Amino acid sequence: MLTRDEARSLVDRIFNLSRASEMAVSLGWGQNCNTRFANNHITTAGLATNFNSNITVTQDRKTGTASTTETSDEALSRAVRRAEE
Repeated sequence: MLTRDEARSLVDRIFNLSRASEMAVSLGWGQNCNTRFANNHITTAGLATNFNSNITVTQDRKTGTASTTETSDEALSRAVRRAEE
């Protein structure tokens, strides 16, 4: 999970990548846990952490949205460009 400062920094990075006048960014985070049983014994257990950022851009009365699970500058830039297209 991101701290408040990390989330703010990420959102600022995304906003700085866009040329659009209107933009919205939504960050999401979640965890899924699982345990598998067989013959009354635990056979496997797992934990998955998911992160997602949704970027919505509005230009000239048109709206585009893109999502990414990565936080690198290249991935964020690609997502912003997709939303702007």
